[in-house]
Amino acid sequence: MNVILHPTDFSDCAHAAFEHAVRVAAHRKAELHLLHAVVLHGERTVDPFAHFPSADEVAQRVRDAALSELSDLGSRAAAADARIEVKEVSRRGFYPAQVILEYTEEVRADLIVMGTHSRSPWKHFLLGSVTEAVMGRSPTPVLAVRQGKEETREARPPGTIVVATDFSSSSRRALETAVEWARAEEAPLDLVHVVEPPVWVDAYTPGGLEGALFETEELKEKALELLEEELERLELEGAEPETRRHVLEGHPPEEIVAHARHSDARLIVTATRGRTSWEHLLLGSTAERIVRFADCPVLVTPGPGSGD
Repeated sequence: MNVILHPTDFSDCAHAAFEHAVRVAAHRKAELHLLHAVVLHGERTVDPFAHFPSADEVAQRVRDAALSELSDLGSRAAAADARIEVKEVSRRGFYPAQVILEYTEEVRADLIVMGTHSRSPWKHFLLGSVTEAVMGRSPTPVLAVRQGKEETREARPPGTIVVATDFSSSSRRALETAVEWARAEEAPLDLVHVVEPPVWVDAYTPGGLEGALFETEELKEKALELLEEELERLELEGAEPETRRHVLEGHPPEEIVAHARHSDARLIVTATRGRTSWEHLLLGSTAERIVRFADCPVLVTPGPGSGD
């Protein structure tokens, strides 16, 4: 891992992500790029009663303020670990996600570390969409850090890394990334699959409710076999990392978040796209729902089509 990118808007939420970006950069001996997107429509340029300077003048004023903030962050990162090489960058654009994705490609970033917001639906709609837009299009894994409990987690012993899988090609890539992180962090790995109960309708299940339950148990047994095959495919050596298998039943985002909370996970790893691309378009993907409600940071790996 050579380049870690931390986009920031200097909010409290971004501050929580900054702390994680510094820690990962120091641990992986990577360059840390601090990026701020200068977006002019934040200056109320549509107000007919406002007297404001030209767009270029506004952009320069915002850029100067951003560079000052970035310089402060760079100094803090260097103070945390003198080995970290920090680059401070301000880029102008129409939408923050576009600026972030273009810069990611330019520097070939290996990881993006971003803040995301609280559970409030209204705040999420207004402020969380940039992170989700980057997650959905980035060719690079995105570490999403929610402001809150995770800020005190670093003082505690390392917990489990939870990786969610649905056996798709996207989730296999997430598993490979999770194994890499578990080794680097010297943390145990929980491999989790969630079986969704089949819809029980008399016409579809002549055996009644017992028949439906029996089918669910069969699915869980099959899932355990597939989890074992996934681990064999990775050809893990010995107990590095220590790996456990879990097959849960219910709604995937809820069960994965609950399992992570119960196991005091330090990180959840999941793919941005699995088998249900239409669900991503209409309802929000499983990854997005995990990011919204998880207590710990969530590492989202790109799936097929990301960056297109």
